[in-house]
Amino acid sequence: AVLAEPLSQVGPFFNALWVMYIGLMLFGIMNIVTGIFVDRAMKAADCDYVVAMLDQRQREKDLKHLLSSFFNDLGKEGSDLVSDDDFSFLIQNDKVIGHLAGIGIEERYAQRLFELLDTDGKHILPLDDVVKGFFQVTGDAKAIDHLLMVQDIRKLERITHGTHDAIKQLLRVHGRSSGT
Repeated sequence: AVLAEPLSQVGPFFNALWVMYIGLMLFGIMNIVTGIFVDRAMKAADCDYVVAMLDQRQREKDLKHLLSSFFNDLGKEGSDLVSDDDFSFLIQNDKVIGHLAGIGIEERYAQRLFELLDTDGKHILPLDDVVKGFFQVTGDAKAIDHLLMVQDIRKLERITHGTHDAIKQLLRVHGRSSGT
């Protein structure tokens, strides 16, 4: 107010110009402070991302080690293939269920998730594929719901193709009998 008083004697235009100058300077200072804050927050987020990735890799190794140790206990030492029967047995173990829960996979979805990962229907998967597959669907429940829906669509495709083939066969048979 002390600095603005002489300007008000010169004219109201210079008083308004002074107020705009002060406002512009405050805006500039706040912009600089905000930029510094955002820069530091972005650097912290980058560090958090790296830590999260390292943490996920460690959890993947821990799960693989846990499943491998149970395989060794089953007498399948050195085998990296998991059958659905082996997996059914594994998920009855509280340590395995606890570890799966720790990565966000509920016990009730574990067997179904194994079935989803078994895209070729051979009922056997490499251990690495099981571990990686489990980590791909962690997060929102929507991810596993999506995979369940994809599997249902694949089943419907197989049924549709089977029905289509049966109809073609019937048409061929019907065409032969009516043409003779």
